[in-house]
Amino acid sequence: MGIWSRDVRDGQLIHHSDKGSNYTSFRFAERLRDNGILPSMGSVGDSYDNALMEDFWSSLKIELVYRTS
Repeated sequence: MGIWSRDVRDGQLIHHSDKGSNYTSFRFAERLRDNGILPSMGSVGDSYDNALMEDFWSSLKIELVYRTS
């Protein structure tokens, strides 16, 4: 989506993920490289790099999907 919706040049977009098998596959890495996207991964067992986004998605889901405060 970042490539399609914006004028992104090689090396300007970073994709950060955990070390899940879908993000560590050779084909996924090729897609990133083909589009000039830099990969970034957190270390195994380190939840600190993802804690803020997990909290955001949790709040969003509770307030908009489950409609509770």
